[in-house]
Amino acid sequence: MTKSYFSFFLAFCLSLTMLSAQITLDNSYFPVAGDTLSTVTLIPQDGAIPITESGNNQLWDFSSISGGIANQVIYDAFTSTSPTDPFPEANLVVNGDGNQTFLRATDERFEILGFEGLDPAGLGIELVSRLTPPLMERSAPLDFLDFASFFTSSNIAFGADVLPGGLVDSLPFAPDSIRILVNLDVVDLVDAWGTVILPGNVSYETLRQKRIQHTETRLEVKVPILNWIDVTDQFANFGGGDGLLGMDTTIIYNHYAAGVKEPIAVLTLDAVEENVVSFEYRAEEPIISSAREVEEGFENVYAYPNPAINYANFDCVNLKPDYYDLKIYNILGLEKYQERNFISGNKKINVDLSSFTKGTYLYSLSDTTGKVIMTKRLVVIRP
Repeated sequence: MTKSYFSFFLAFCLSLTMLSAQITLDNSYFPVAGDTLSTVTLIPQDGAIPITESGNNQLWDFSSISGGIANQVIYDAFTSTSPTDPFPEANLVVNGDGNQTFLRATDERFEILGFEGLDPAGLGIELVSRLTPPLMERSAPLDFLDFASFFTSSNIAFGADVLPGGLVDSLPFAPDSIRILVNLDVVDLVDAWGTVILPGNVSYETLRQKRIQHTETRLEVKVPILNWIDVTDQFANFGGGDGLLGMDTTIIYNHYAAGVKEPIAVLTLDAVEENVVSFEYRAEEPIISSAREVEEGFENVYAYPNPAINYANFDCVNLKPDYYDLKIYNILGLEKYQERNFISGNKKINVDLSSFTKGTYLYSLSDTTGKVIMTKRLVVIRP
């Protein structure tokens, strides 16, 4: 695989006119303790956000993008007080959605050490997951054409008594232990530089880093005599089949600017790199809450209860007469639900969520022209 990465890098370099990047990023774009990063996330329509070519002096105009949900990430200092702490070498921690992410920042690297919270296979088990070696999220200095490839993995073993009943009952044997194996193969290339224009016509000079991440998540059970048995294929669809087990490829474009802690823009692409399935950009205004609502009198959609368990009501308000599509996506951008309704003014839509696995989803409402009225977060929990 290293050879293919090198070929990819060499072909890319030969296809470019070698010009110096207009900016070089030092570690001032690393988050530090006390920082609050504010972003807006939305799921665009196919083709709504163009995917530009690699190269010099690009212009990425996102000024017409609208809608989305506001998010905050708060970086807290972490100081180990006990040798039993899961990540004593961490100096930063992020809390969110019931999980903790432990990080280590140095002058040259900003990296993820691991997580404490729900397991990476989506089984609903509280675990500590350590990445070996740590996953590099940012590096400094960062320049145009910088290239890196690296591998990291986690190996988490635990007793079978903590498994969900549905999984245990479906096995033809009683396992002693379970383990989740996660392998990450990552390629980073700063493939372009130029100007990003955000909503509000705010512009930034950025470097664009393309990340290709291959993730393999496997589930194994240990039984007497037979030792460890791979059961990934048998349980790839456990709990609704959100693709958490098996192979997955993610392609992300990160735009970074000097001295700015938030990524200016983050584009997550589909597997064939033809459409942007998720778009995140820096929030220019302070975020008061994690899910701001528009002012009364504007068209909107609200979900309640949120978090939801088996159902959710979607209140659509102040809508012009038209047919509207309510869609729910999982965090990978895959559509899990769609319903079309004619709405004039207000309407409540009840959606059965009993087949959804617990986790974070995005829901959106769009009219017949494809205009997205609003995109927000929905959290599904299980007692």
